[in-house]
Amino acid sequence: MSAQASTIPPILITEVQAGTTISASQEFIELFNQSDKPIDVSSWQVQIASSTATDWTKAKKITLKGTFYPGTYYLLASSYVATGDAKSYLQDYANVQFVPGLTATSGHVRLVTTGTQTAVVDALEWSTKKADASLTSPAIEAWLPATLDASLAAGDSIKRRIDADGHFAYARTASDFVVSSCPSPTMTNDLDHATDIDETTTLPLATTIDIQNQRCAEDAEGSADGEATQPGEEPAAILLPAENKPDAQSKGEAVIPEADRGLASPRITEVLPNPATPQLDNEDEFIELYNSNDAAFDLSGFILVSGTSKRYVFPAGESIGARSFKAFFSADTHLSLSNTAGSVRLLDPTGVMLDKTDDYVAAKDGQAWVLANGVWQWTILPTPHATNAVQLPATKIAKASKATATKQTTAKTQSAAAKKPKKQAVDSVQTAATVIPDSPVHPSVLAGVGALALLYGAYEYRRDVANKFYQFRVNRAARRAHRQGIKRR
Repeated sequence: MSAQASTIPPILITEVQAGTTISASQEFIELFNQSDKPIDVSSWQVQIASSTATDWTKAKKITLKGTFYPGTYYLLASSYVATGDAKSYLQDYANVQFVPGLTATSGHVRLVTTGTQTAVVDALEWSTKKADASLTSPAIEAWLPATLDASLAAGDSIKRRIDADGHFAYARTASDFVVSSCPSPTMTNDLDHATDIDETTTLPLATTIDIQNQRCAEDAEGSADGEATQPGEEPAAILLPAENKPDAQSKGEAVIPEADRGLASPRITEVLPNPATPQLDNEDEFIELYNSNDAAFDLSGFILVSGTSKRYVFPAGESIGARSFKAFFSADTHLSLSNTAGSVRLLDPTGVMLDKTDDYVAAKDGQAWVLANGVWQWTILPTPHATNAVQLPATKIAKASKATATKQTTAKTQSAAAKKPKKQAVDSVQTAATVIPDSPVHPSVLAGVGALALLYGAYEYRRDVANKFYQFRVNRAARRAHRQGIKRR
């Protein structure tokens, strides 16, 4: 083994991710065996302490399993629940799944062997700084943690730095790790990837993009895939896996189409669950996708899922043109969309979820569930194959008009209106909601209603009015007789 490799542990923590742009619960921890021997890790653990912990007594314990081969990576990824569904991050690649618990602000992760006593093999701790430059969460272990200027951005990871000789840095200081916007979870722990490491080997080598990169793809200097096509304008998209599992194609397993390497995933932009008559549910329901790339996107093998179990697999050759919307109708997909408590998901051919609509409660006749300006909402104007134009349902229009009229009569609202921020720019893909106010009531209509009310009141209280009139006449006659009697005196 090389001189440096002999001074550091046989297994190192090489990368940690505390969440993605899809979910803060999507986490992974990557290990690398830089020794020259396979290691039975059945008695090893990765432990995760809470961000505020000062010791490891209440740490979450993740037991490893199997044999860890030399020169390979071992991947731990999270399992979590979202919108009632159980999900497993990187489930096709992870050696072990764990319950998420990492945070972007600070954290404590260590690798230990267990037995009569716990022996620490490696650790990664990170923390942001307070105003006085002290750490938000001081290190538990003896070496210095990675110091962050700010919390990790969603999707970023912390990677062990590679030195000039191609080895992983191991000074047990903050300089060992760097923040990366290109996470690269890697799992190569099998005999096919095992490497004999000897005195002449420069391993460990830098991590490559072997599984899934959500933020970017490395350029030709760091990856054979070449430069990635950048995602288009809104709606935002997720980059697809840059590579598939080894030999997946030859084994007949699902793979990402070659033409999609480095392209942004399509987004679900519109759903019509309940077409209005004379349209039919089994023919005219549709799911619309948008391709934000400057190139066509190959949908071969991708999957639409309605609810929890209804699936449609796109046939070979199905595609979406560059920067285009495309609707897929139930007459072709045979997907039945729920009218209540529904949602739709888009999966890649390997089963990884790429996009999901917000859940909707109840779909009224002819109303489409659309993504506009980053918000899922109802519109009475379905627009398959085209940019979403949102017009609110009538009940919402009436409420909006009434609220506007009331507010305009108060000085408080006039003052607030003067302070109202400028309207944000309209999304380049979807338009803002259009509200059509109610027409004012004509004055003649109000006069007619008032007259009818007076006539009804006169009829309802006619006897009371007659009695009052009779009493008035009697009193008037009495007063006249009284005045005449006075004059005769």
